[in-house]
Amino acid sequence: MRVRQIISMFLAVVLIFSVASVHARLHSNHSEGAFDEGDGTSNTGKATLACSGTIRELIIKGAEYFFKAHADINVLSENIEISDINGADYYTLWCTVNSALYNMNMARYYYHELEIKANHTPYNQVVINKLLAFDYDSFQEELGLLKEVFSEVKSYLVNGDVRGIYSHTSVYFDTLTNTLETIKGELNVVKVPSNTHMWNLNQVCAKVHMFGQYVSRVFNAIK
Repeated sequence: MRVRQIISMFLAVVLIFSVASVHARLHSNHSEGAFDEGDGTSNTGKATLACSGTIRELIIKGAEYFFKAHADINVLSENIEISDINGADYYTLWCTVNSALYNMNMARYYYHELEIKANHTPYNQVVINKLLAFDYDSFQEELGLLKEVFSEVKSYLVNGDVRGIYSHTSVYFDTLTNTLETIKGELNVVKVPSNTHMWNLNQVCAKVHMFGQYVSRVFNAIK
């Protein structure tokens, strides 16, 4: 009887972990399925990668640092919001902006590596065909996805342009980095960042978040 219980518990644990491994997660995950990496390497030719990760690993690392930057941006927003009551803590604001910049630069680094690897890895035509046949409009309407952001995702995936998804994300990352640099410049002259710059920062950050999430949701749907 005890042996049977142990076996049942073991099978339950295996089932839990096997189910957990197929989740779409949060930012462009499963899009690596659109590529045929063969034995795990790709023909980068003369393009030298500083990082030896797979496409999947590069996506995850890029997302990791974006979410860390996103957290920094939330802390920055919180401190600026309360500055009219408590006064501006310029040291905390400056440290937070620098942390956000570090994390965005790391996210951009991994996406640079991702773009190189994806550009030199052939597509998996089976997955691309699924993207070409996918009903994007019904998917967006059924799930109530934000139309403006989802339209950007659709514009790439409806043509099977997964590499374009990565390039578009990189442009978003550059925009966030540039805005953070502008805010840092304001802090360097002991000035509370302008509302306009903070509004733009938060808007782009939200769009990047949802853009990556919608990519994951599409790839999860076509599995």
